[in-house]
Amino acid sequence: MRKAIVLLSRALTLRCPACAGGPLFTHWVQVRSVCPGCRLKLERDEGHFVGAIFFNLVASELVWIVGLVATVIWTWPNPPWTMITVVSIVAMILFPVFFYPFSRTLFYALDLYFQPVQKREFPGEL
Repeated sequence: MRKAIVLLSRALTLRCPACAGGPLFTHWVQVRSVCPGCRLKLERDEGHFVGAIFFNLVASELVWIVGLVATVIWTWPNPPWTMITVVSIVAMILFPVFFYPFSRTLFYALDLYFQPVQKREFPGEL
């Protein structure tokens, strides 16, 4: 359990879950190819980012559902449907962009927890 907490806390600060090095991003949505601290490849396998996209999608939908249900309950019996629609559209555009780097590092931490680092993942190693 301690290992999972360490990996997730490093990921939430947008640092490398393996060594806490960083920063891992050159821009908000552009990840480096290797960690600047431990030189570990950040794209572990081809298509590795798909898991992060899944994390982002699930988080965005959960935030929207919680917000929708809370708003409808809070404003019942006359929910402002127009405002709900406009806020929903804006939130579903902005939240995935905001959450993207976190989804990348969180997925990377989860992947490192279940699939520990191997020598071949360091540049120049076989």
